[in-house]
Amino acid sequence: MGCGKSNAQQPTPPTKVSAGSKPTFQNVVYHYFPVYARGEVVRLSLHYLGVAYTEDFVTFQTWPDFKPKTEFGQIPVLDINNLKLAQTKSIMRYLFQSFKHYPADNFQAYNVESLVDLIIDMRNPLYEAHVKKAPEQVEALYSTKYPEQLKMLAKRYSTYGSKKFMVGQSVTAADLYAFEYIYDCFMTPLTKQYENLLDQHCPAVKVWAKEFLESSQALKTYLASRPERPF
Repeated sequence: MGCGKSNAQQPTPPTKVSAGSKPTFQNVVYHYFPVYARGEVVRLSLHYLGVAYTEDFVTFQTWPDFKPKTEFGQIPVLDINNLKLAQTKSIMRYLFQSFKHYPADNFQAYNVESLVDLIIDMRNPLYEAHVKKAPEQVEALYSTKYPEQLKMLAKRYSTYGSKKFMVGQSVTAADLYAFEYIYDCFMTPLTKQYENLLDQHCPAVKVWAKEFLESSQALKTYLASRPERPF
C-alpha cells in the first residue's frame, strides 16, 4: 500500500482568531497519567486560559491498550475536536499561540523557549527519580543540582522578566512552566520541606510565583481542588 493521500476525514483545527479574541475549543479531552510530572503544566495552562476540558486518566494498567492509539507512543495527548496534539512542549506552544500569547519578536521567542527548556531539564530528572522509586536520587537533586539551577533561573528572570511575567510584559508558556516547577517541586504539602531552597537561591522567583498564583482565580480554584499526588 502506498503513502498517498488518505480519504479519511481529517480533524478540523480551531478557527484562527484575531488579536484580542479567544479561540473556540470544543470537545477538549486531556489524556495523561494521574500524576503531575510532565503533564501538569498543560492542566494548569488549560485552567489559566479558561479552556473547559474533560480529563481522561490513563492508568499504568490501561496504558498498554491506550499506547497504540497515540501518534508517537507517548502521552500527554490533548484532543481538541478530534485534533490529537502530542508532545508536551508542542501542546503548550499550540495553546499559547492560539491565544496570542506567543512573542512575535524572535529574541523574545528565544527567551521563552530557552527558559522552557531549562525548566524541562530541571523537572524531568525529578519525575524520573520518582518513577524509579529512588529517594536517594530525589534528595541528590535537591541537595546538589537544584541550588545551581535555581540560581540560573533567578538570573534569567532578573535579566529578561518583569514583576508579573518571567519573560517580557505579558504571559507566555514560560510562566506556566516556571510556576508549575516552583509550586509543585517546592511549595506543595509534600515538597514544602524544600521551600527554603527558594529563599536561599531565588527569592525573587518565589515572590513572583506567589503573585502569579494570586493573579489567577482559575489557578487558585484548580489547585485548591486537585488531588494531592507524590509527583
